[in-house]
Amino acid sequence: MGNNKRLLILSGAGAAIDWGGPLTQTITTRITADQTFRTIDGKSLGQYLIDKLRAYYHKQPELVNFETLLNCIEDLYSYFTSKYHRAVNKYKSNKPIFFDLKDDFYQEILDFWRIYRKDNHGKFIVSDDTTLALPWNDYDEFFQSVYSLYINIIGNEIKKYCKEKEVNSNKSFELNKKFKAYLKNYADKNYLIRYYTLNYDRLPAIISDIKFFEGFNADSEFAINKVLTDFETNSFYNLHGSVYLNNKTYNKISLLNEPLDIIPVHILKPNQEGDNILRSPLITGLKKTSQILNQPSHSFFNSFLYDYINADEIHFIGYSFSDMHVNEILNYPTKAEFFLVIDYIEFFKKLPENFLPILNSNTTDINSLLGGFPLSMSTYEIFKSNPEILKKINVYIKGFEHYLNETYAVKEEEIYASEVSHQ
Repeated sequence: MGNNKRLLILSGAGAAIDWGGPLTQTITTRITADQTFRTIDGKSLGQYLIDKLRAYYHKQPELVNFETLLNCIEDLYSYFTSKYHRAVNKYKSNKPIFFDLKDDFYQEILDFWRIYRKDNHGKFIVSDDTTLALPWNDYDEFFQSVYSLYINIIGNEIKKYCKEKEVNSNKSFELNKKFKAYLKNYADKNYLIRYYTLNYDRLPAIISDIKFFEGFNADSEFAINKVLTDFETNSFYNLHGSVYLNNKTYNKISLLNEPLDIIPVHILKPNQEGDNILRSPLITGLKKTSQILNQPSHSFFNSFLYDYINADEIHFIGYSFSDMHVNEILNYPTKAEFFLVIDYIEFFKKLPENFLPILNSNTTDINSLLGGFPLSMSTYEIFKSNPEILKKINVYIKGFEHYLNETYAVKEEEIYASEVSHQ
């Protein structure tokens, strides 16, 4: 290892909101409103499935979102793949032996002859620009098509804000300035910056003046050896894929300069239980633990584990602490002495104006507002078994943009000088 101190950053969906990134509820609404696939009574398929899921998880229906929905569709795809002819016997799930779907399910969403019309070639027309050639039992192909549509709805929401032209537009100028200053502050102190994101964009690499290695060589080909052996380079890795990732084939993975026009969906190798998994450049839903076994995510996660263990300082930006495979790594020992969680906790608006927005284990005067512990509960649940780490955690509760505004209010002439020197 080199002599530089090491900063590990992990960002989640909350980190992109200030640049126009979508809320979970926004994506869920986009999917449930889409009428391409629908039920016998005209309800959108997404809304039909969400309603079923929320009724089933009735104690906490608010936790059901687009990722729960995608997981349901993947389960249906795998079920029908094993039930009918597509799965190889060795990798067939045994679920169809013991379980079948309710009759009303077939009638309400799989009675293609009554829900959709046919063209002159015998294909079902599900929308003006989408047709499917489905025999009576090709339900697996149907759910693969549904999954593909919803993945592209997600991708379209990401592409609204993440393109370089949009990121560097005038409306983001002030925010970008302070974000650059945030990273430059650590670079000037000789920190090595190892930046990981669970988002599908490349905001840090596009905005920052720091040259990040993103896991790909000059020809945009995946550089697996460098990812797994070079831990002394400023890096930025998409742990859950991105709209810039072309992973159509296993042996040729590349990073594109512009987002994909259409997010492709392919059939992944079945897992050990025989569940057939769908694969796209965006890792989402609840089967991430199976999806991240593929490259480049597998190598990026190995790198993340190394960086977590060896970090001197760790920042979590807009991460909800809801990904179990990520949280498992956070249970490993680390030599980090300082943790910063940049979160948005609504109750901060109720606090006195002079109250510092940084909470830690020494904060005592607002314990009653947080159930006895002065950190966001999601953070507490992850680290409660490690009291030594809890002592080192500081939680900024007003969101990322507020943090940048209050911490890195850079003089405009300094930024201008920096911009000119890089032109």
